[in-house]
Amino acid sequence: MLADGKLIVLSEKGELMVAEISTEAFKPISRAQVLGGKCWTTPVLANGKIYCRNAVGDVVAVDVGGK
Repeated sequence: MLADGKLIVLSEKGELMVAEISTEAFKPISRAQVLGGKCWTTPVLANGKIYCRNAVGDVVAVDVGGK
């Protein structure tokens, strides 16, 4: 997902990463293990939270609102 000039990526194993957009290389500026199991769903950004879901239906909301 692209938001505010950054990539927001959820890996297949549940690691959430935020990276600067670059044609040179993928370089995460932050990362956190937020889920376990298989994660194939694109993360969603809404109202200052990133929502992530895994294949069994577990959902987490990561607050990135900065308040």
